[in-house]
Amino acid sequence: MSLLLLYGTALLVGSVHALEPDHMAAVTSFDEAHLQVSLRRLLAADLLLQRGKGTQASYRFRHALLQEVAYAAILPRRRQQMHARIAQVLEAQFAELVAGQPELVAYHHSEAGNLDQAVAYWHRAGRLASERSAYVEAIAHLTQTTTLLQRLPESPEREKQELEAYLTLGLAYTATKGFASPEAGRAHTRALALARQVQE
Repeated sequence: MSLLLLYGTALLVGSVHALEPDHMAAVTSFDEAHLQVSLRRLLAADLLLQRGKGTQASYRFRHALLQEVAYAAILPRRRQQMHARIAQVLEAQFAELVAGQPELVAYHHSEAGNLDQAVAYWHRAGRLASERSAYVEAIAHLTQTTTLLQRLPESPEREKQELEAYLTLGLAYTATKGFASPEAGRAHTRALALARQVQE
């Protein structure tokens, strides 16, 4: 049981800095008693650190290397299933967290191989970051969007999504590197080509 919690924690810590027990319980489907026993074991083994007490407690790995080892120990197929489960739980039970940080669920959908959902959330994260003037973050999220879009079958819907992503990406590059930068130029050129395709 403690290993399952450890693995679930490894996946979750990849997307948030500190974990609260309700996140871990939702992902592992542990009841309160099992969760507390497993957490005590992981703390006693010096694998996790606890911050705060009682209902205010949160947990993180003692060292990033421990997280990497726990993550690598999960078989790829199981890891993919767990990422899908985490994405599902985030959407169903943590709507406020997802609304403010859509990149969290985007990451898990990406790792689960749910490309349509991943694209939608990465794009949402890029737009949100751009609206906050966090342009470097926006560029990273929108680059994920355009990369994943290339793995989807060609369709008019994909072209529209790609157009929207490149328009926002072009604005983010313009804000960070200037209108005449090669990066902004490539994004605007691609957006123009897509706009022509969409109109045809």
